[in-house]
Amino acid sequence: MKLNFLFLRVSSVFIDVSIIYTLSLITFILLPPSPYIDILRVFLLIMIIYFFISYISFNQTPGKYLLQLKLHPISNQKLTYIDIIKREFLFKYLIGFLFPYAVLYLLKWVDFNKNVIAISVFTIIFSLIFWLIKKVTWWDLLSKTRVEKVIVPKKIILFSYLILLLFMILSLSFIVFNNNNYQNNDLKIWGFQYPQKFKRYPNNSNIKKYTDFLSGQHLNPKEYVFELFKTNDVVILCEASHQESTAWDLISDIVADKRFIDNVGNVFTEYGAVSKQSKVDSILNEKFASDTLLEKSLAGLMLYRGPHFFYFLKNINLINNTLPDSLKIHEYFTDFNYFDEYFPGNIRPKDEMYRDSIMAYILIDKFKDIQENESRKKSLLITNYYHAFAPIKKEYQRKNMLNKCEATFIFKAFPAKTANVMLNSLALNTSVILATDKFALLNAIQNGKWDRAFEENKNRPIGFDFKGSPFGNDDFDYLPMVTNLKYEDVFTGFIFNKPIFEWKIDNYYPFREYGAEKEYLEKHSGTIINKSELKNATEGFKPDKMQDENKMRIVYGLYNFIPYFIYFLLLNFGIIISTYHFIRLIFKKSTEHNLYIKDNGY
Repeated sequence: MKLNFLFLRVSSVFIDVSIIYTLSLITFILLPPSPYIDILRVFLLIMIIYFFISYISFNQTPGKYLLQLKLHPISNQKLTYIDIIKREFLFKYLIGFLFPYAVLYLLKWVDFNKNVIAISVFTIIFSLIFWLIKKVTWWDLLSKTRVEKVIVPKKIILFSYLILLLFMILSLSFIVFNNNNYQNNDLKIWGFQYPQKFKRYPNNSNIKKYTDFLSGQHLNPKEYVFELFKTNDVVILCEASHQESTAWDLISDIVADKRFIDNVGNVFTEYGAVSKQSKVDSILNEKFASDTLLEKSLAGLMLYRGPHFFYFLKNINLINNTLPDSLKIHEYFTDFNYFDEYFPGNIRPKDEMYRDSIMAYILIDKFKDIQENESRKKSLLITNYYHAFAPIKKEYQRKNMLNKCEATFIFKAFPAKTANVMLNSLALNTSVILATDKFALLNAIQNGKWDRAFEENKNRPIGFDFKGSPFGNDDFDYLPMVTNLKYEDVFTGFIFNKPIFEWKIDNYYPFREYGAEKEYLEKHSGTIINKSELKNATEGFKPDKMQDENKMRIVYGLYNFIPYFIYFLLLNFGIIISTYHFIRLIFKKSTEHNLYIKDNGY
């Protein structure tokens, strides 16, 4: 009977949580975006209000009412405000959540979402263990309250179940309608259009200084890059993502420009193994008899990167075929397949950040040679994320790590002659991380405030310096858990090329499978080739049937999808449990009421 009573209490919790999260999601949808308002904070606030009002007004929550459970003081007197405050705030939330959260915060575990989720998981497990041992929750034990089974007319309870079901249906309809009205695409999951777009920031006074600034800017992204080349020898472009291709349309346009060909001529990329440099030089300067021969040659250089890099290299070859040797564009790879290329034998770098220093010095050494021996003494570097960060001068907890970034070494090698530019991007979000920073999802920068400002500027492509702009003075939320930094501390400037929902991901390029097989055979030359291993190694490089647009929505809409995923998860649990108890109540005999625990002091 004790376990049956535990099942009733757990069932009531699931019903309550499904109601609370439904209310939270509706509230979150209606609230404007803010760095201090996320779904987890809204859920916690509504949960506290929900339980407090329920117990003060009815001595039971809706979930407990449906399961015919009620809260009482052990003294059998009337439940007072003091009893509720002691039970809910002092013993349940203070001991179970606020105290351990404060300890983690003092220990510099400052990520709110991570701490809340970790503590919640621990508290749930601890509560179940405590109840199984003591047959009572610790907050009931300390507050001297109990939850007991009560008798309520069957018709009233059955009608209440129907009210709950109606609430869930109407709430679901509102959430689906609101989402579909804004997302406006044809990819549907669970009846609602996939949440590709981030929550829309309101057009209010908070963005006026941004829109005023943008209205006074007139340089497009390409012109901005060439403006930087007037005073800098090295310009670093930080692409938003290795998988996003529209940025490479801009990069290709820059490289094809006569000003680049005449005055710059050198491109360094994070992509590509430096051990293949001689092949790169040969292929990009050779005139092939057909596109097929060119594309087959390029496919073996790719390190399996996306088609944007493939077509970028192809365009360089086509441009070089029209140029004299003195003006041909040079592409330099800076990455490597294995650390063995630089650390022979058993010598290995201590951490992955050594990769940044290696890539940096490949560029530095080559570029010094270029400046000494070539007529064109400038270069463009394309890299990604923290590799592009400038030296950090301010003190904060991750300074040592960031001062090992690729761009840091380049800035130090060419002081006052290096600029780094951030392309419109997404911020890493650690909301779902529990114990590691190795997995993160993507969120809109400044919670969508920048995107809304560019939208008000008609998404006009634009480039500008961070210093002197309201964008540069914003907190640097591109990297999780970094404090005391502004965007102008990390990047010289910013380029807005296309809004996020116009980005594209495309994983297939001509002869991709052929190139993967060629690389595999080269790496295993001189050994007996295992055909099954060869097949497994190249299987993932066949043409992908999923449309590129849908890939883009899924990858970059994943963060937006999480609140909906949780909602449907909790909604299904709530409906399943409610339906189970609803059906059981229909067929239950009236005498069964006496089989439940009524008044045990628990």
